[in-house]
This record gives sequence, C-alpha cells and structure tokens, in this order.
Amino acid sequence: MNKQQFDLSPYVRRYQAGEWRAPIFHDAILHDASAIIHPARLLDIGCGQGFDTLLDLQASLAACAKGGYIGVEPDTSIPLANIFSDVHHCFFEDAPIQPDSIDVAFAYMVLEHIQEPDRFWEKVYEVLHQGGIFWGFTMDARHYFTKASMLFERLGLKDAYLDLLHGKNGQDRYENYPTRYLSNSPKQIQQ
Repeated sequence: MNKQQFDLSPYVRRYQAGEWRAPIFHDAILHDASAIIHPARLLDIGCGQGFDTLLDLQASLAACAKGGYIGVEPDTSIPLANIFSDVHHCFFEDAPIQPDSIDVAFAYMVLEHIQEPDRFWEKVYEVLHQGGIFWGFTMDARHYFTKASMLFERLGLKDAYLDLLHGKNGQDRYENYPTRYLSNSPKQIQQ
C-alpha cells in the first residue's frame, strides 16, 4: 500500500488528543484486516501480553483473522491466550512461517528490541503476500526517552527504576527486554 492510498491522520489525531496508543494501533490493524476480501491471515509478532496487556484487543483481531491468527513469542515464560491458530516460540526471524502467506503482520513495542534489522525486515517481506501490510508501533529512536532507556540499561539501573515506578518485572508491569533501537527512526526504516 503506498502513502497516497492510506490516510494516517485520523489515528494521529486520536493520539494527539490523548487517547491511549493500544486501541489506536488495534483499530488501524482491524481496518486493514477487515478490508481483505478473502479470509484474512494475521501475524502478531511479539504476541505475549497483547497490546499493553489489553488481551481483549488481541482477541478482537484474532476473531477477524478467519484465515488464521499466528503468534510469534520468543519468551516461553509468558502464558499465551488460547486464540492463536499457530504459535512459534522463537524469534520472528527464525519462525517457520510460509513465504507469501500473511495478509497483515504487526509488531507492538517490538522493533526497539530487534538485534538484526536486516534479518527482521527480510522476513517481513518474505512472509507478506504481495500488497500485504505491516504495522509497527514503537518508540522513535530520536526521542529522549530512548537515550535514557539505553543509558539506564547500560548502567544496570533499568529494572530497579521500572520496579520502583511500576512494580515487579513480569508481574505488576511489562517485561523488560534489552533495547537496541536499531530500527526505530524514519532513516533506519527507509534503509
């Protein structure tokens, strides 16, 4: 889909108005999946806790995926909802997903963790049907938050900081995986 065919402005306006990110991201994916005329096959990369632990949003997408709802989650300690037609407990780049088999793929707060962007994007292109759609939601690498996150990580303070602010890792708050921000700016994505 080229830029002239899709208008992001309704989603941007919702975000700028202060609406939480997860429903906006869900609605963008649902819009594209609902427009597919054959039974849509969706791929949820980093599917573990849904969208900010909002599993109902994930279940809504699974219900729309009449052709299959595939999940990829490398963290085997995370219990997955019983909504997936297939689950792969590995990194996305290693998942045995058939080439040219996915209509809509998406990754919510995953791109900042990618260690080898070239392998990731090659796999995205491999598994998507021609004209398939990829949605990614992540922090922009140019934002000050990403620099602070990486500094806290290098100093070994990130978990302690998050525990203090949000509670115990994996229980009261989201998991804390290593961040790299190698595929998180417009320039990096264009490459």
